[in-house]
Amino acid sequence: MQLVDSDLEKLMVYFKDMKACKEYPEQIMQLYPGSYMAGSGYLWSYGFAKELENQYFKVLKSGANSSAAKNQPEAALPFYQRMLEVDPYNEDIVSQLIVCLYKSGRRSEAKQQYDRMRKLYREDLKLDFTKSFKKIIEQ
Repeated sequence: MQLVDSDLEKLMVYFKDMKACKEYPEQIMQLYPGSYMAGSGYLWSYGFAKELENQYFKVLKSGANSSAAKNQPEAALPFYQRMLEVDPYNEDIVSQLIVCLYKSGRRSEAKQQYDRMRKLYREDLKLDFTKSFKKIIEQ
């Protein structure tokens, strides 16, 4: 097994070094395409998969925050989009994604994302998306 090049092993090396996570979030996004052993049915994999997902989410958040802090909203977009794949009902993430789209000059996409989230909340959760588009953009 020492001769096998494993994406999981590379990912674990990144996760052990938070500085590397902050410096190379794009590489981590490439190494972790989705849920670990999703749909395998192996009960032993669920705990480890959740742990990986939590660490991955932290890296995505760090990458998004870093890009946003540097006033690079376009660079933050892939991070927010991936976070929404992991947690599709998170109001804070979708709000930040909308703000980044708006700041990037992609106003119609920002409005589409807002409308998509309102519909998702209404149809799936039977709730209202509590933040108004105007309030999000005022951020």
